[in-house]
Amino acid sequence: MSITLLHLIPKDPRFSPAPAASEAAQARLQQLVLEALGGYDVWDIPGTAFIDPGENWCGVRCPMCSSIIEDWWGHAMDTAVFQPAISAHLP
Repeated sequence: MSITLLHLIPKDPRFSPAPAASEAAQARLQQLVLEALGGYDVWDIPGTAFIDPGENWCGVRCPMCSSIIEDWWGHAMDTAVFQPAISAHLP
């Protein structure tokens, strides 16, 4: 059995919706997807987080120049595991 995850990720990494806006969005989603087997879980992840896309992985590109930065990404992921906060400097 597979599951479907919907991640809503803002362009601004410092943005977090007001609680009322978050609750309104959740209520609207539940109206649109009535038959969610297993229900709904909502996470408000503070700060920046690495989110594993599983089989939907399509690579990593620099947001500035579109270069492929897979090697950097792998190193950044490994580093993030051992550090509570990470500062990213793109190649």
